[in-house]
This record gives sequence, C-alpha cells and structure tokens, in this order.
Amino acid sequence: MARRPRGGLGDEGAGSGLFLTAGGQHGGKLHTPNSRRLADVWPTFGKSASSVASDYDNWHAARVKKIAAQIGQDVSKRNDRSSVSAKFLNTFMHQIMKYQEPRPLFDCLHLPLDRRVFNSLRRVSSLDLPQLTGSNNPSPYALPYAKHAIVQKALWQFIRCINALPGVDFKLTSRIELNWLWL
Repeated sequence: MARRPRGGLGDEGAGSGLFLTAGGQHGGKLHTPNSRRLADVWPTFGKSASSVASDYDNWHAARVKKIAAQIGQDVSKRNDRSSVSAKFLNTFMHQIMKYQEPRPLFDCLHLPLDRRVFNSLRRVSSLDLPQLTGSNNPSPYALPYAKHAIVQKALWQFIRCINALPGVDFKLTSRIELNWLWL
C-alpha cells in the first residue's frame, strides 16, 4: 500500500496529496485525499499516441482543464488549480514513458514546472520570460495556465538554441530533457 503524502495539492515540499494504491503501475487506482477517482481524466490511448501527438498542446490543455475541475476544491487558495493540474499531468506523462504505447508522445511532453525549474530558468539569459523574473517571483503553482503555455513555448525556443550550438554532440528532442541540464 502506498503511503499517503501529507499536505494539500500544490504544496511544495509537503507531498502532493495525491496517491496511488498498491500496484499503481499495474492497474492501481489514483485517488485524491478524499478518495475521488480521477480515472476519467487520464489519457485513453484508444486512438493512437501518434494521433494525440499531432495536437498534443490542445490535448494537454483539455486534460488540464478537466483535471482542474476535478481537483479544484483540494488546491490551496494561493495556487492556480490549472497550474497544479498541469504539474501533475506533466509528471504523470513523464512517468508513463516507460511503457511502449505512449512513447510516441515523448517529444511533445511539457516540462513539469516547479520552483527548481523556475530557479534554473531565471539563470538562462536567452529566455525572455518576464513572468519568471518579475519582482514577485511567483510560485510555479500560482501561474495561470496561459503563462504556463508561454513558458512551454519558450522552452522549445531554448531547445532550438541549444541544438544550434556548434560542437554540441547531442540534440534535445523534448522539453522534458531539459531536466538533465539542471539536475
């Protein structure tokens, strides 16, 4: 049985408040702290992952909206439920890449945004992200989804810059790979 983390949804450092029952990787059930199932918001790959990949950002926005509607009352008032939902979906999507069926989505994945990522992005001078560098320095969980999307688009531009550098012996293909740069 998985241990249930302490804290509410979107509380950094306190656990996510979401947990998987035993065997989560192999058919376990996903629950929120009040045991509401979220199974209906997870991707169903009835259509191929390749067809989802062709319109991933719109698919992602629709899933985030659906998750946010389900978990809204469980999200801390200081956080934006769509940002918390995006972080959860992005982390989940990265985790399921170990399975063959969703792997065509790897190149489309969004980078899960958290404080560690924001701190790293602030140090990248080539990224023009005023929502990260303003005097407020908001929590990644407080950003509205529209700003989340702006950050994700800027990350693609950053990847293009990295891949264009002379003498680089590797090419990044997914925003999720940026995690390797600041581990």
